[in-house]
Amino acid sequence: MAQDDSAIAYLGEFNSGASAISIPITNEAGILQVSPSNTQLGLTKSGAGAEPGEPDKYYPSGERTYGRVVPVDTIQGAAQAQYMKDEGVKKLYVLNDKEVYGQGVAKNTQTAAEKAGIQIAGTDGWDGKAANYRALADKIKAAGADAVFAGGIIDNNGPQLFKDLNAAMPTAKLFGPDGLATVDFAKEIPTAVQKQTFLTAPTVAPDELPPTGQKFYKDYEKEYGEAQDEIDPYAVYGYEAMSTTLDAIAKGGGDRKKTVDAFFQTKKSDSVLGPYEIDQDGDTTLTLYGAYLAKGGKLVFNKAVKAGQ
Repeated sequence: MAQDDSAIAYLGEFNSGASAISIPITNEAGILQVSPSNTQLGLTKSGAGAEPGEPDKYYPSGERTYGRVVPVDTIQGAAQAQYMKDEGVKKLYVLNDKEVYGQGVAKNTQTAAEKAGIQIAGTDGWDGKAANYRALADKIKAAGADAVFAGGIIDNNGPQLFKDLNAAMPTAKLFGPDGLATVDFAKEIPTAVQKQTFLTAPTVAPDELPPTGQKFYKDYEKEYGEAQDEIDPYAVYGYEAMSTTLDAIAKGGGDRKKTVDAFFQTKKSDSVLGPYEIDQDGDTTLTLYGAYLAKGGKLVFNKAVKAGQ
């Protein structure tokens, strides 16, 4: 793509770890990159939750060319902590899947939980290729945790992790971020595990979106034959990533730099997600997260969660 003179913009990646690889390439080429789902803080900002050298190491040109339409993990971490407080969590064990996204969201959630007065029983990582996590679950049980946060993605054996945690601690509440908040994840965990599972995703129920967002869900349902509760929460973000990218391309008149500049000047009052702007780092001003449950093999919207509320 970077070697194609006709390329004007790049949509992706879905995973923050993949974007850590692709951003320097698109940046060097001066091509706008917009993600519908990356939440890892260090891709755009420094500070707690970012690794040394982030985010500057992703931008060899010295100019910003990347942005996203989902709130960053510092906001998700605060929403997770609020969700935990609402559910009566007192002592939390924090896990990560040893990848860029998982480590970032785990660190941000731990920091937010501590600020919320939740005791941290311990921290650890899990191997996404392990056959089972019984030993890890026993270790967490011995630490006396009444809840576990698993920072990571479904692809790193997330369902098996939750099954083993629940087998060792049937009453412990299991929390997961947007990397686990997928319809497939809800389908892969049994009913007993679903009852103890609490997830967050940077989107709310269709009926809480503005009219344009509600229309998106109706159109999607009509086009693809999926019921609203079967539609992946990221579908609406994929749509918005494309929409705002096309707007930038139109305003940029086919010029790469002008397209990038137009994206960073984004101010939307009627998007499918509601009103938002893109800040100087490429981040959205949206802050609302959705709190979800897993029921009947589906993701079920519970409530909207905002940090500290």
